[in-house]
Amino acid sequence: MRDPVTLATGITYDRASIERWLFTDGHATCPVTRRALAPAEMDATPNHTLRRLIQACGQQDAADDDFVLDSPTSTSSPAEDALGVLYSLQPSERSLAQIMERDGDFLDALASVLRRPSYRSRAYGILLLKAMTAVLTPARLMTVSASLVQEVVRVVSDRVSSKAVRAALRVLCRLCPWGRNRVKAVEAGAVAALVDLLLDEGGGRVSDLAVVAIDHLCGCAEGGRSLSRTRRGWPSCPRRSCGCP
Repeated sequence: MRDPVTLATGITYDRASIERWLFTDGHATCPVTRRALAPAEMDATPNHTLRRLIQACGQQDAADDDFVLDSPTSTSSPAEDALGVLYSLQPSERSLAQIMERDGDFLDALASVLRRPSYRSRAYGILLLKAMTAVLTPARLMTVSASLVQEVVRVVSDRVSSKAVRAALRVLCRLCPWGRNRVKAVEAGAVAALVDLLLDEGGGRVSDLAVVAIDHLCGCAEGGRSLSRTRRGWPSCPRRSCGCP
């Protein structure tokens, strides 16, 4: 965010992003609250305090991303465009919680984005899902759909991007303790995907997250059986004394 401005709804956005949303894309609503905006309310107020803070910290908009946002095209869906704008605006946890309260189908929209062939769209979708799962209540985490869990696993198996894979692993770690999410993940092929990731990574933060996710999955009988089947396909270790299975 380089030029923060605040709408009448009290939500702060980057000027370029919100002007594209309002004037280029023709939306007359606040992207976060979805409240309709009167013409006079579309004139955003500069947030000088936040701008000074950004300048002092030397922040750059999405400087640490290992991919860039897809440009809107004629074939992109309204849901995908909205999710792209939401991610680029970096909404707060409070704003994300408000989205979930107002739109019970938002996770289904994310699942739809994760099914798209575009890796960039899927990457932004999983990053937004990671932020969403941080604010979901346990009751809501228990009711996520099997199709959403499947798409999270596919982000790992397809190696969409390094940042997206880390986000997907965190989502799995947050989902697995609740309800039947472990079974859903196992049925989606999570154990094999995580083992393959471990063998490829060989160490580091990604491997640590993968181990935690596997530990969660093995807490159910289906996960233990899946890991046993996967281990049968591992090559035998030539060093008999190393303790490898």
